[in-house]
Amino acid sequence: MNNVITDSEYVKEQERKLQVIRSEVLDKMYEQDCTKHQLAKGTGLSYHTVHDFISERRVPKLDTIMRIARYLSIMINL
Repeated sequence: MNNVITDSEYVKEQERKLQVIRSEVLDKMYEQDCTKHQLAKGTGLSYHTVHDFISERRVPKLDTIMRIARYLSIMINL
């Protein structure tokens, strides 16, 4: 059998991973009683970048996701 991943399967997998990361970010923010404003200030990102990522409006660049994860001490497996 040929285990070829189609483009749509790849996209679905990446979207699933992004959902897991968002969920972990929200969980950590809740645990640490961290607001979007505090997260933005602590990471050096704009509030709108943080808000758009959390509210699923935009997908930020990988380095932005890594900054958020590092700030909240989240381990990410890509």
